[in-house]
Amino acid sequence: MRRGKASSGEALWGVIVLLAFIAKVAIAFHTFGATDVVTWRSDVAKLKTDGVESLYRDGITYSNPDGSLRLYQPFIHPPFIVHLLRAWDALERATSLPMQFWMRLTGAAADVVSAFLLMEILRLSLYQVGPCRSSLFIVALSPISLMISGFHGNTDPVMVAFVVGAVYFLEVRGMPVAAGAALGAALSIKVAALIFAPALLLYCGRKSFRFVLAAAATALVLSSPYLITSTKPVVSVIGPYSSQYGIWGFSRFAYAFGGDMNGALLIAAKAMLIATIVVCAVHMNRSGKHRPLLVQSAVTGFAFLALSPGFGVQYLAWTVPWAVALSIPLAVAYQLAGGVFLFLYYNRAAHGLPWYFADSLHTPVWYGSVVWAGLICWAICWASLLLALRSRIGSNGRSDHPRDARFSLPF
Repeated sequence: MRRGKASSGEALWGVIVLLAFIAKVAIAFHTFGATDVVTWRSDVAKLKTDGVESLYRDGITYSNPDGSLRLYQPFIHPPFIVHLLRAWDALERATSLPMQFWMRLTGAAADVVSAFLLMEILRLSLYQVGPCRSSLFIVALSPISLMISGFHGNTDPVMVAFVVGAVYFLEVRGMPVAAGAALGAALSIKVAALIFAPALLLYCGRKSFRFVLAAAATALVLSSPYLITSTKPVVSVIGPYSSQYGIWGFSRFAYAFGGDMNGALLIAAKAMLIATIVVCAVHMNRSGKHRPLLVQSAVTGFAFLALSPGFGVQYLAWTVPWAVALSIPLAVAYQLAGGVFLFLYYNRAAHGLPWYFADSLHTPVWYGSVVWAGLICWAICWASLLLALRSRIGSNGRSDHPRDARFSLPF
């Protein structure tokens, strides 16, 4: 009877994951996306006319509706993204479906991969705690994931899928080389995946050298040949890049009270963020007392959102999988708060329903309800960080027969 209930729970969960994927693809098919899509398309045009080195060296420039130049945007992505952009552009030319559709289809597929990896992590030995397994339904139904993967148009869900893969290979399979390769792939999508490196590295223990070597080798291979042929322009742009300030968290309060998140204050904020992530990783990997990597990843993701002076709405995708490490009420609260925040943001940028293009470049967005919804979401990130640090979920309750440890319905 227990096995039958577990099987029905897995089947229902699988249907939900499939339906969420279909919904994201449908949204991607019928919409243009957010301003990031304009950036990506401009990047591809620059690649075609001027080449890779010029894209890194000169970036692109947006235009105002009247045609005047307005905003310089550097190309701050790892060189592997050049390969992806060319692949998506080739698909556009081959199918007549726009590049942004293929980009968002990739993100939706990455969410499916993340979901099944999470299920395998929970099923194949680790956590015998009910809320963990029930939270898989919350992840599958995530409104944050629906809007970022289906509508926004960026590579964050793909990066996250590779980070979840690193957790899977390291904690479930005990394969540091495969885990390192997964992290290297994540770094090839977004350098921001480095925030998860301290916890993964310390968890490896004596196998850390193989982990680091695999990550470095994978990132180098995927970034070739441009990291080798255009080293200086690539490193000079990616290294010092910072996100938008004054719209989220502490930087929002600083902006509201007339502060300036530049200079010494900005350096201090970044230093505090890095120090917090490293200290938390050390604390959670004390000798003989490793915390589960899902919990460590939750702490890392929520610490970033709680303390980062810079922000982009797509960063919320970095925390979606780690809801399985939260209590059910907190996981629901985070998903709802994040979903409301994103809805208000995109709805304002798109000038109301139905959405097609959320033009935050030429539409004032950061005021009123969007700011308040963002601050509520930020507060829940803090609660998630603190409670994840205190989480009692552990590897103590491993099943003697991990393959029989299936999750059940949450009701």
